[in-house]
Amino acid sequence: AFLLPQAKQSEFVIGVAQLFNLQFKTDPIRKIITIEPYDHFYKSTSEAVDWSEKIDYSKNIDDEFIYDIKSKITLKY
Repeated sequence: AFLLPQAKQSEFVIGVAQLFNLQFKTDPIRKIITIEPYDHFYKSTSEAVDWSEKIDYSKNIDDEFIYDIKSKITLKY
C-alpha cells in the first residue's frame, strides 16, 4: 500500500491492541475472537468476586511461573 509501511499483519494487530489497550478472548470451538478494551474486559474492583474465603491457609502456597509461555501461544482462525 502507498501510505502504509511494510509490516506483518501480526505487527499491525499488536500495534492496534497496544494503542487502544485491547484484550483478546478466544473461543476455539466456535472460532470466535472477542476484542474489548481493558476497562470492559475486566470487572471493576467494586464488581469483583472476593475469593478470600476459598483459600486454604492450612496448606503451603506453591506458585509456579511459566517463563516460556510466549513461545507456546499461537493465534489461529
